[in-house]
Amino acid sequence: MKGYTTDKELMCKHMAKYSGEMNHRFGIGSGPYEPCIVEIAKLKVRTPDKDIINISESPHYQYAIGNKDVYIDFLHEFYHQWAPFDIQLKSFDYLLSDEKNYLDPPHDQDFILCGQDLVIADGVHRTTCLVLLGVKFAPILK
Repeated sequence: MKGYTTDKELMCKHMAKYSGEMNHRFGIGSGPYEPCIVEIAKLKVRTPDKDIINISESPHYQYAIGNKDVYIDFLHEFYHQWAPFDIQLKSFDYLLSDEKNYLDPPHDQDFILCGQDLVIADGVHRTTCLVLLGVKFAPILK
């Protein structure tokens, strides 16, 4: 799976363009962030309705296991402001088809960004791929 290093400050500025309440909404502050290893099953996802769900209930995971309409509906409803729709699908399909594991070098310092409550602020797609690979633990910043 293709990995990338989360630049917290850059990500926050990018996300702030779309939501003035970004820090509250995603449960993240200005830091400092602590790296740690967590059980992936404990990570959560916030829905557009602000519900908190397990990663296995997320539209991302549902897409990955073949329930594509759930993720496509999610993109139409919420995520369309981030990138063109077709680019988002192609990017996610690429991540799902890539045999690389972002936990392996040179991506072993790429972290999933979470709030203190383990709700993912950045990295739902990567987390979904890790679940599909059978990975039980992953590095996060919280």
